[in-house]
Amino acid sequence: MGRHRPKAARGHVVPVSLREVVRQHLIGPGTYPWADRVYELRSALASQVPPSTVMPWVGIGIGTETPGMWGDKGTQVDIWPHAEPSTWQVSDALVTTIEQLTGVATYGILLQDVDGTAYLLQYVGKPLGDTPVESWESYAVPMRYVAAPVRWLPATTDGPDPVVHLRTWLAAAYPALQTDPQVWAPSDASPAVYVRYTSMPYVRDDATDRMFYCTWYTCTLALHVVAPSVQVRTLWQRRLGERLAQQSIPYDGVFMQANVTNSDPTASPVSEGQLRVDVRYPDRAAYLASQGPPLTKVYLDDNGQVITSVAR
Repeated sequence: MGRHRPKAARGHVVPVSLREVVRQHLIGPGTYPWADRVYELRSALASQVPPSTVMPWVGIGIGTETPGMWGDKGTQVDIWPHAEPSTWQVSDALVTTIEQLTGVATYGILLQDVDGTAYLLQYVGKPLGDTPVESWESYAVPMRYVAAPVRWLPATTDGPDPVVHLRTWLAAAYPALQTDPQVWAPSDASPAVYVRYTSMPYVRDDATDRMFYCTWYTCTLALHVVAPSVQVRTLWQRRLGERLAQQSIPYDGVFMQANVTNSDPTASPVSEGQLRVDVRYPDRAAYLASQGPPLTKVYLDDNGQVITSVAR
């Protein structure tokens, strides 16, 4: 059985381990219709010699680099199930199984690379129609995906940074969560939460934010709950949404006020984020300076002498 090495586009370094990660995921326990007959191909129709004469089997091809989001680029992955040319129903059943294995209905799946990098494999569509391959005596169904590293951008705003403070609070409140996108490996047992700005901090032009003792800033953050299964993502979305409703988060001697304004279980955990949180926080230096020493309540006796004083 031949196995052809995929040819990378010029200037594009293909993560070799990614091919094997996708291949092993499709093999799984070996109980799927194609058993362990999953092969790396330069293209689905690259050779007159099929990698297997036993049907069905699955071919994997690595394509070109594609634009990604949050600072990363994705790699095109083509998956071609091949079946005997007897009936299209067999091919349709193979496609259904692959769709379930690759999370087509749930924004993709997370796969762990050998170097610890998590990749989100997302379905893109069919690059071609269903294809009869006469020389291989098979029917092939092209399925195209993009595998993008789940390494989103770190917070870079000058302090005080609501993103950093919310991440710190989440890590302390929920030790099971992973919050550092540079080192995380999301799983159902330990999901990841990515926090980013959807609007940068600003001062509203009203009395609420322009108090006499300090200025208050407002911004909106998006929270992306990242986990392999939709059930775990939905569980943590609801848990965080309930906790962050009217939540006060202390940091550096002051606090910021968080309030969830939207919680959407149908939102993409990659491109949108399931939670929107409005955050309001004071100018730290001005706020601390405005506090001053505590007021004192003084009690006097009948002769005008101090009995006691109580700070309040």
